[in-house]
Amino acid sequence: MGSAERRLYKNPPLREAVVEFRFEGDENWDSVFFGQLLVALPDFPEHETVHQASLLIAPDEMGFGPSVELKRFWRADRGMVVTVGPGLLAVSSLPMAMPEGHSWERLRDTAFAVLVTYQEIVKPGPVRLSGLRYINAVPISPSAFRLRDYIANEAGLFPPVLLKEANPFSARFERFSLATTEVRRRETVTLAAQSAPDGTGELIFDIDQVIQWVQLPGSSELEKGYEKMHARVHKMFNQVFLPEVLASFGPLESEKGS
Repeated sequence: MGSAERRLYKNPPLREAVVEFRFEGDENWDSVFFGQLLVALPDFPEHETVHQASLLIAPDEMGFGPSVELKRFWRADRGMVVTVGPGLLAVSSLPMAMPEGHSWERLRDTAFAVLVTYQEIVKPGPVRLSGLRYINAVPISPSAFRLRDYIANEAGLFPPVLLKEANPFSARFERFSLATTEVRRRETVTLAAQSAPDGTGELIFDIDQVIQWVQLPGSSELEKGYEKMHARVHKMFNQVFLPEVLASFGPLESEKGS
């Protein structure tokens, strides 16, 4: 993997980061895989059952199917969680519960290690969709909130009229950032301000990057795809917030990311 300089922060506002794999076809799925995966992932001993609408993936379209049963396997400190089900594997980093804090390298390496285990046990179809999501939550004072005090007008991601917003709101923007014969890369950005009954509030900045593989990726292409998505997420984060807001996160010296 190539190297790129990254800006790191002592107190980043990251709420959750997720690496997700979606596989083609789930006809071979068996609920017995849940137990086998639990045994094969000793670092994630706690588990719970959830239900989610299934995602149907075809070369030219995506859609939702009936609800399916999923399992979440939690690390003991609940700082990381693995979600598994038919055609789905996701690994999440939850910094607020992680004594060591979030690390992209740790999340990436854990996700690809769990991917190998999932593939050995489940023997799914090829990866058709790769996803990377970063959810940030910045504390705000609802009574004094002005979006323009947080978001840089030069970022160009949001219409200027939105920067005048002073009330709770939610705005979502989606676009295809790349479309070739091999991949289609889509990014979705959600920006929302919300308040709580106790008078506190937060500004949510949710970045979701998705690659739909038109031509099936090898392991090298898969890894490179995630590195490109992560670089884009990192760049957007540093472009969107005003310099004084970034300074409030406690910038550290830049480093070379692997």
